[in-house]
Amino acid sequence: MLVEVGLLALVATGAVVVRETDEGRARSNAVSIAVDRLELSALRPCADAAGEADAPHAMREHWRSALIPISAREITDSVTYRVAAGERQVVLRTRTQC
Repeated sequence: MLVEVGLLALVATGAVVVRETDEGRARSNAVSIAVDRLELSALRPCADAAGEADAPHAMREHWRSALIPISAREITDSVTYRVAAGERQVVLRTRTQC
C-alpha cells in the first residue's frame, strides 16, 4: 500500500510539472506575439488606431495606439490565451515619441 501511495504521488507530481510547462510555453508565446505587435506599431506613423486579430495556438490579440498630449503615443497590446485552468491574458504597454 505504501508503494502504491508513493507511485500515485509521483504521477500527480508529473502531471503538475507538465501543466506548468504548458502554461509557461503558452505565456511565452503570448508575450512574443505582443512584443512583435508593439515593435511593428512603433515603426508606423503616429496615429490613433486599434484592432484585433486571431493569433496562433487559439490566441486572441487586441491592440491600440493612442496619441497622448506630450507629442507621443501609447501602444497597448493584450493577448488572451487558454490554459487548463481557464483563460489568461498578457498586456504590454509602451510609449514612443511622435
